[in-house]
Amino acid sequence: MLWKILNSKEEWAQFFNAKFKDKYGLWITSWKQSSIWKGLKWAWNYLKEDVRWCVGNGSNISVWFDTWVGDLPLVNQVASLLNGKVWCIPTELQQLLPNSCLPEIGNGEDQMIWTGHKNGKFVTSAT
Repeated sequence: MLWKILNSKEEWAQFFNAKFKDKYGLWITSWKQSSIWKGLKWAWNYLKEDVRWCVGNGSNISVWFDTWVGDLPLVNQVASLLNGKVWCIPTELQQLLPNSCLPEIGNGEDQMIWTGHKNGKFVTSAT
């Protein structure tokens, strides 16, 4: 049933997509009062591992959240693009992410920085 919801243009499938997906086409994460929502979430958790996109006109594919290049959505791949302190960009992504545009790799864990201040730290006076 879930595969039909994802691929059908029929009204009933469009209804389910409108009810259970957000404006970006991603499955909602909040609870919905529905007798089938729990089953759809369960099915999607198993189905999504094997869903890939073949690009046509590109109008239904999310660059970041859908798997259309490589084995994972791009949103999940920063760690998989690193080999220690070296960027390892797959050939199919090198035009999108050339080495000249990649940031320097730091030490330790990822760190969120604030670009509104020269030292990267959030300060209210910089807002």
